Amino acid sequence: MPAPATTTSGTMTDLVLPNQKVVLSDLGMEVTEALSFEEWLEVGAKIGRVQRATGFMLGDWLVYGERRFGQRTFWPDIPTADMIYRKVYEAAANLHGMDWQTLQTYAYVSRNVPLSLRNESLSWEHHKKVAKLKNDFEKTKWLNLAAEMKRAKKPVSTRRLARSIEAGRLLSRDEMRPDETDRGIENCHPYVNGIVAFFGKLRRAGWFESASPEKRAALKSDLQPVVDLYSEL
Repeated sequence: MPAPATTTSGTMTDLVLPNQKVVLSDLGMEVTEALSFEEWLEVGAKIGRVQRATGFMLGDWLVYGERRFGQRTFWPDIPTADMIYRKVYEAAANLHGMDWQTLQTYAYVSRNVPLSLRNESLSWEHHKKVAKLKNDFEKTKWLNLAAEMKRAKKPVSTRRLARSIEAGRLLSRDEMRPDETDRGIENCHPYVNGIVAFFGKLRRAGWFESASPEKRAALKSDLQPVVDLYSEL
């Protein structure tokens, strides 16, 4: 198994700015004295660390709340995987002013990419892209690869990482460029991808294992127009 992707070169205490030229508050940043280009880069790097750490910390906080205080609320006909820790998420939503879906995304990433796998040189969004992978080996492999590319000054965007994971190999930048002949031509790919993504959510939620024959029949009925269009080709 690849070595864990995480490193420990510092703590949150070293995010404090070393001078008084910049003042950070809950509402943003104020520059009180002209910055050199190097100082501006330093500030940006530290803000980036705060942004990345915030995503993980919020997710870890929610996961702890789920395990410590979560009380599953049961509704009829809802798969177990879709049941929400209502008490925890209502409190979190009131506290942070975020919707439940956003909060659940933070928790999802923290739950599926534990601290031992995280890489401080990569963004939270990079970790989000590997969260769906089934085992830690694959998650670590892709995080290590992205980190190595960044060290080589050839950073991999989150879009490229996601597409590469789907392809099973790192795609080149040329492969990420759209075909010139396809530009301006509408096709069905976005719509097909939407249906595939929808079925992915159902699969992860355990819908196929728990859905009644009536629900399966209703979904088939909804998809019949797509079958009819396919038959016309």
